[in-house]
Amino acid sequence: MFEIGDIIERTIISIEKQDGRKVIHYYAYSWYADDSSETPFRFCEYTGFIVDLDKTLLYGISCYEGEYQEQIKQYIYDCTEEKCVDFYSHYDDGKPPKFISEKDVSMATPYGVYILIDTPKYEEMNKVARYGDNCDLIIPSRPIDLAALDITAFDEVEYELFDVIKKYAKIIGCAIIPDNEDGIDFCTVKEIEEAIFKTFEEAGAKFKY
Repeated sequence: MFEIGDIIERTIISIEKQDGRKVIHYYAYSWYADDSSETPFRFCEYTGFIVDLDKTLLYGISCYEGEYQEQIKQYIYDCTEEKCVDFYSHYDDGKPPKFISEKDVSMATPYGVYILIDTPKYEEMNKVARYGDNCDLIIPSRPIDLAALDITAFDEVEYELFDVIKKYAKIIGCAIIPDNEDGIDFCTVKEIEEAIFKTFEEAGAKFKY
C-alpha cells in the first residue's frame, strides 16, 4: 500500500502494444484541492489518451500530457486521502503499479502499468509552439547554446543544403558549377541558415550565440 506522499500529483501510465505500435496510455493523475473539505483530494481519469510512445519521448512525457490534457475527456472524483491511495494501489489490475522515473522511459521499456516519478518541473519542461500551419516546434526550456553544439554537424548540413539549392537550379534550367564538394557558396548557405534560425526564434526558441 502506498502513502499519499508517494502518489499525489503523479501520473499513472501504461506502456502497451496497439496495432503493432508501442504506445503510451495516460490513465490518471491526482492533486490536493481543498484542506477544508472532507474529500480534499482529486483523482482524475483520462478517457482514450493514447499516443505513440516515440512521439511522447520526443516531446517529453510530462510535456505532452500538459500540452494536450485539456483536449481529453476527463472524469474527476472527489476523494479522501485513503480513497486516493486506494485508487493508485490497485490500478494495475488490482495490484500496485511500479514506479518509473520519466528519464528512464524509452522504447525499450517493458509493457506494463507505471507511476511516473522524477518528472520535470513546469519551468524545466520542453515548450511546444506552433510552427507554420501544420507543425509544432518542440523548444528546450533553456536557451540553446549554439557554441556548445557539434560544429561538424552544421558543416554536414550546409553541404546538404547547397545540394538542395543545386536541385532548384536544375529544375529551372540552370546549373551551379563546379558540381562537386568544392562547389559550395557558403555566403548563400549562411543566409538561408539565418532565415531558418529566424523562424525558430519567431516561434519562441532562444539562442545563446
